[in-house]
Amino acid sequence: MLARKSQKRAEADKRIQKALNELLQRQFQSVREAARANNVAHTTLLRRMDGGKSTAESRQSQQILTIPEENALAECITHLGIVGHPPKHAFIRELAEEIRSSRNNPSEIYPSCQPSIGESWVQRFIHRHPQLETACSHAFEAARIKDVTKENLDR
Repeated sequence: MLARKSQKRAEADKRIQKALNELLQRQFQSVREAARANNVAHTTLLRRMDGGKSTAESRQSQQILTIPEENALAECITHLGIVGHPPKHAFIRELAEEIRSSRNNPSEIYPSCQPSIGESWVQRFIHRHPQLETACSHAFEAARIKDVTKENLDR
């Protein structure tokens, strides 16, 4: 299966960060050498060393949630999935709306200026976070649910 663009971009960002860390630790003598070893463009590495932003950081102003807010939401979704309660898209949209409404920013004074979180926002969010994926849930059989009691689990 082909990797999604966001997944490729995330992998490239990891390689760039690794190259930057290696340069800081003086493992390489030149930027070109570090770039070659980590399979990244040396111009990109130079730009990032000079304080340039990653693709995700440069587009942050166009997004409804900031990068840290999106990362927190992705972590919450992952945790819910691990404990056996994977959220539906409508719930994810509600969580995002709650995160956005809890901000202390001037757009709260003028809520009409805030774009609403649309139906396709969740799909784009999942696309930006390759560690998340949509799965169809299946109902448990009634017999299995009935057999799961506190007494049976304590045995």
